[in-house]
Amino acid sequence: MMPAKIEVALFMALALAAGCSDTGRDETGSAGATAPVEQELDRRLLPAMQLAADGRAEEARSLIAAYAAEPDALAYQATFLLGFVDHRRKAYAAAREQFEAAARLQPDYHPSWHFLGFACHALGDLPAARAAWEQHRRLQPGEGDDWFGLGLIAFEEDDLSAAEHDLREALRLFQQDAAAGSERGRELGKTHARLADLHARRGNWPAARDALEASVSEFTGSDEVWHKLYQAHVRLGDDERAGQAKAMRDRVRELR
Repeated sequence: MMPAKIEVALFMALALAAGCSDTGRDETGSAGATAPVEQELDRRLLPAMQLAADGRAEEARSLIAAYAAEPDALAYQATFLLGFVDHRRKAYAAAREQFEAAARLQPDYHPSWHFLGFACHALGDLPAARAAWEQHRRLQPGEGDDWFGLGLIAFEEDDLSAAEHDLREALRLFQQDAAAGSERGRELGKTHARLADLHARRGNWPAARDALEASVSEFTGSDEVWHKLYQAHVRLGDDERAGQAKAMRDRVRELR
């Protein structure tokens, strides 16, 4: 699971930056009804989201319940946030139910699909995860996390060609965001690392080493990536650089 601060930042990027989308169905999903789909999280729910990210689930639920009782509450956002509470607790089955309910209430609210993909992937339901991320991609084109998730699924299904395509598309989009001024170091690092896994599975250790070096150049805080880089150098017979990578791995672990 992502660290709380990172996950809140991801949610804010998804839900706050989008603003208000084009018109669509109302939050009840009533046939034929049209109303603006509010993508920006209602600011009355922001304290509950932060409590959820901090692991204070019951307090978060209390605030969400109070919000839901308001006459102008957005039911789909309240339901989504209940799923976020469960997601932070790693209660992925319960989170999935809430995200699916939120998506039924408002199919055009894209954060529900994004986090539904994460919940389904954590539960091992790869077809459902793929469907959720593909729906999010339709609603929110250009989001690298969707391509990254789809690449993970392809890798787990041992479809290495599809995995490489999707991961490289994720990399391109994250690089595009970074060039525009967004902080994407962590995302770039994890994508390079997954490409390294792909190269390693193919037995291409020089390419795996290069991808791991690209990963740590973007984000230095993953002991797992430093360990994999250490292993790559060992396989390639570079004892000096292996020792350097191992020392960095140990330093990162000490700082946890």
